[in-house]
Amino acid sequence: MREFVEFYLKNGPDLIKEVKYVPLPAKAYDMALANFHKAKLGTVFGGVPEIGIRVEDLLARETK
Repeated sequence: MREFVEFYLKNGPDLIKEVKYVPLPAKAYDMALANFHKAKLGTVFGGVPEIGIRVEDLLARETK
């Protein structure tokens, strides 16, 4: 599983373009990979939905 997640986060932008999905910002993949390597678990929402927040801002939050 570790190899799959690392492969996806490192190659995601190219794979996503190939299937014509909307990619995340490049920084988001790097932040997600860093969080994965730190074994960062949990949610950052606290049970409250939010609109208009950037993916990078979510990845930078501390989990609850």
